[in-house]
Amino acid sequence: MKKKKPKVLIDAFHLYNALTGIKTYSVLLFEALANDESLSCDYVIYPDWKKATESQFLKGKLGFVKKLIHHGSFLLHKQLFLPAYALIKSADAVISLDFVLPKVKPGRKSFVVIHDVFFWEMKENYPNAWRKYFTGMIHQGIGRQTVLLSTSEYTSEKIRKFIPKQNPIEVVYQSPKLLNNLGEDDSTLQESGLVTGRYFFHVGLLDKRKNLLTLIRAFADYISKRPQSEMKLVLAGERGIGKAQDVYDQILLTIEELRIKQHVVMPGFVSNKALGTLYRNAFAYIFPSFDEGFGIPVLEAFHAGIPVIISDRGALEEVAGEAALVFSADDPGALCKHMISLEDDVVRQRFINLGAERLKSFSKEAFARNFDQVISKHMYL
Repeated sequence: MKKKKPKVLIDAFHLYNALTGIKTYSVLLFEALANDESLSCDYVIYPDWKKATESQFLKGKLGFVKKLIHHGSFLLHKQLFLPAYALIKSADAVISLDFVLPKVKPGRKSFVVIHDVFFWEMKENYPNAWRKYFTGMIHQGIGRQTVLLSTSEYTSEKIRKFIPKQNPIEVVYQSPKLLNNLGEDDSTLQESGLVTGRYFFHVGLLDKRKNLLTLIRAFADYISKRPQSEMKLVLAGERGIGKAQDVYDQILLTIEELRIKQHVVMPGFVSNKALGTLYRNAFAYIFPSFDEGFGIPVLEAFHAGIPVIISDRGALEEVAGEAALVFSADDPGALCKHMISLEDDVVRQRFINLGAERLKSFSKEAFARNFDQVISKHMYL
């Protein structure tokens, strides 16, 4: 008789609010799991992840009332609705992709993805009361039968410092969005006055951790060495969430002070189709972050066929391997030198080729398969 698959409930509620890395992780995982019939577990996703992704009610900058609605609904969902639904579905395990598991966990196992340790390590970036409340929920949700999933070996090492319980930790690498499949958005370049191969690109929230002021200073240095250059810097993404993290005003001030306003384009949030267009037509992608638990734009840039420059922080080198140019995160001069080095066609093509080769280790199929293997292994321990 065919062995019955364990029924595993995955929480998707966070997609009502998620904007960046966790959203990408979750959507890619759900798409991959749906297209793989060889999986060892039967995955049930709650609530409907597509509807949650499409909803705009709790996304972006929230007013006081919407913040209350968000926090209240989050608490009710995690501690009441999710456990109740797990009981109704007779789930053998519950998985949270956004740090927080319910305190009461039906089923014999639970799994939680810890994407990074910024809430513990970068206290100054978050309101103190909110941070203590949120990290308290994370710790309360980790029980004796909880398995921690991380996005990189780098993150795994960090987790042990801030979550000292002896729960097993497993690494599952994720995959990039296949933005090349969405076609070109011709208006994206035209409306911003961009020319193919004539701009450096970065995408992400405009917050402190992304180290964008260093990138801007490096770019200003690059322009000063090439006063006739038509090269631009594109910073795509929304303002940082919360006053403590947001550096939008500082970015504008720095751009004015360095007199490079005509060279910088800030389109704000862009659709996936527009994002793919911006990647493919860029001269290079630059990722200057002070810390990253994974760094999905590295893979997205590899997939777009452009060279990548990364800082020496977080998991970026682990993800990129030897396929990216690396600079010290607090050294704009070193970053500028790498930007200049890519003007050599031989160097540029070398890193494009290395990126394409590195990308093979991060396919969507491998993401789903490795995720399933980890869940299945611990279901029978």
